[in-house]
Amino acid sequence: MRTVFAICFTLASAALSAQDIPTLYHRVSTVPEAPQPGQSFLVRIQGTWPNACAFELLPLSVNGQDIQVTVRQTDAICADVLREYTLTVDPSTVAGSGFPAAGSYRVRFNLRLPDGGLRLLGFRSVPVQPNNARAIELETGFWNTDAAGPFQTSGMGVGFNMERQGNALFFITNMYEDGGRATWYLSAGNLVGNHFRSDLLQTFGGQPLFGSYRGPQGYRWAGQIEVEFEGPAEATLWYFKPAGEGILDGLSLQPISVRRFNFALGNTAQALTGRWVFTPSGSGSDLAPQFLNLVVDGAQSSASSVLLRDSGSNATLRCALDTQRVDGPPKSCEYSRNGVVVARFSNNSLTQLDGNEANSARGTSLVRLGN
Repeated sequence: MRTVFAICFTLASAALSAQDIPTLYHRVSTVPEAPQPGQSFLVRIQGTWPNACAFELLPLSVNGQDIQVTVRQTDAICADVLREYTLTVDPSTVAGSGFPAAGSYRVRFNLRLPDGGLRLLGFRSVPVQPNNARAIELETGFWNTDAAGPFQTSGMGVGFNMERQGNALFFITNMYEDGGRATWYLSAGNLVGNHFRSDLLQTFGGQPLFGSYRGPQGYRWAGQIEVEFEGPAEATLWYFKPAGEGILDGLSLQPISVRRFNFALGNTAQALTGRWVFTPSGSGSDLAPQFLNLVVDGAQSSASSVLLRDSGSNATLRCALDTQRVDGPPKSCEYSRNGVVVARFSNNSLTQLDGNEANSARGTSLVRLGN
């Protein structure tokens, strides 16, 4: 059923015509499209301006992950003639040393208003990561809002469902309309590294719970989504759509911090107890796979760190905990045999820990088998 539904969604998405999608007057991209750490990139903005006067480019701003490109309309009398434009800027000219570092940069294209305020015209999340970066092993399933995340814009009562197969990601957003009626939005596309970008399609006219089957009667374009995955169980969502039909009406932008929903495993220490299998994934490893039955050593644990011991060997797992997210995955873990650290894990979800051997770049994993 899930496969059939995904195929139906893909066909419906492809069937949307240009008339179904509002004009995005200001489109943000980068050159190159997928920059690497330490590799300068250009921000390119292309679009339509509503008059014949050239806008003025204000000083570029780079503050941490935020890149602000701002223009203002000149005071000259301008003919109302639609004009195509291309604007290219180089953030490295004002950024500090080490730019760009690995991570996600948020590019905002703004219009400076006469009262000094800013109106957002264009947006783009730009992933920066090495070509050989290890892909995040995204934990699929039900996600919810992150009460300790950087964007406190949502809360209980909404949800997100992600299904990954290979590089393809199918994403459902469960929300409400302005009037309070529940609705859901579909997105599908390919993961590029640890980043996802897609259109939002809102479904309508489908089957009632206590009624005979009828498929969705249609889809409407509802905006776009960009997802920055910070880890297998942590992400930032960026939803945006035109705020109006005018060229300078701008965008409505909504960021939401989300986490993988843990509804059954308890706090982090409890979630780490049980049966696991350690597996070196790199060729040429001297480490052998090992089945583990981990139990918490309460005397060696605290609110910020937990030590687990294998009941049948001298293997241990020491994990740093996120005290703000007691039901989430550990921040980092060290796996030891006979007191010697042999692997470290920092790419962690609720059911799988991924990392590298302690003395090499060879990959390794701990996968949960059960309680």
